[in-house]
Amino acid sequence: MVEIYGERGAGGGRGNGGPGGRGYGRLPQPNLADLAALLDRSEETVQAAIALFPDINAMVEALEIEDDQLIEALGVPEGFRPPAGADRGGAGQDGVGRPGGGPRQRNPIWAPVTVEFAGQTWWQVGFRYKGNTALSMSWGINATALPFKLDFDEFEDANPELDNQRFYGFKQLGFGNNFGDPSLQREKVAADVFRAAGVPAAETAFYAVYVDNGNGEGFQPWGFYTAVELPDDTLIETQFADDDGNMYKPSGGGATFAADSFTEESFPKRTNRQSEFADVQALSDVLHAETRLSNPVAWREELEAVFDVERFLRWLATNRFVQKRDTYGTMAKDFYLYADSASGQLVWIPWDNN
Repeated sequence: MVEIYGERGAGGGRGNGGPGGRGYGRLPQPNLADLAALLDRSEETVQAAIALFPDINAMVEALEIEDDQLIEALGVPEGFRPPAGADRGGAGQDGVGRPGGGPRQRNPIWAPVTVEFAGQTWWQVGFRYKGNTALSMSWGINATALPFKLDFDEFEDANPELDNQRFYGFKQLGFGNNFGDPSLQREKVAADVFRAAGVPAAETAFYAVYVDNGNGEGFQPWGFYTAVELPDDTLIETQFADDDGNMYKPSGGGATFAADSFTEESFPKRTNRQSEFADVQALSDVLHAETRLSNPVAWREELEAVFDVERFLRWLATNRFVQKRDTYGTMAKDFYLYADSASGQLVWIPWDNN
């Protein structure tokens, strides 16, 4: 059973504010002396590298080691280690509790849990761990709070009475553990700043989470979390005029938008999965059209017809202030593209702002 305390619908979300949170445990921090000894580096060097999280490339560069050495030093089990060249991810779980070292899956399995909040109860809610680096590194330092996701109608097929069960309007919520953020506020503040700058970004709220895993000890504190709405769930309903457009979560080589890099595999859909890729293909084509050099004015008009350039530039400028490093510009990930049928443009949506 999962019990949640915190603010419901913070930052303009749904409903009134919830009850005040109870005490919670701070996330454990790495033992610098032990980690420095394992890596044969000074504590000052290790501390400086940890400050670069979540930019793993910058961390290993600062430590002058391979990323596998960092994962090894943190004690991440084999089941949590990705194949060579793959993103890090978590292993599938059988229930609520700390993960074991089972075979790695692309997405962990869903387990049914009961959720309580503000005197109400939600039954047969889907629970699974989520995340890549934050999950594996949190496990490595033996953190109690691991990032997870809730899906309130994941098991509705087996429980028809739960059809379209929602948590104050939300089908799914992600719960980030604020790993590597001493302030515990970065994810929420960054999203608030993006929206204030006119960039669509997920609503967030703070929650203290308690879990009863059935061992007779009752509810135990898991930690202080930031709940985040899913872009393909409620964000497009509340921040766009319509929610029937294609939504993509780009990753891989095609997501760089380099010349001749476009592949459909780099643009997995989160909505309208059976539709064509004409909108994102058009963006790639326009970016590399000959008119970019021969007729810049015409090229700009063509680009602005298929891509919301103004909001992208707003994101670019704001992200400079927010200082999220592991996204487009250094890594082709952590953003969505939504085809807004009202404007006919693809709109840039930042993601994973921890």
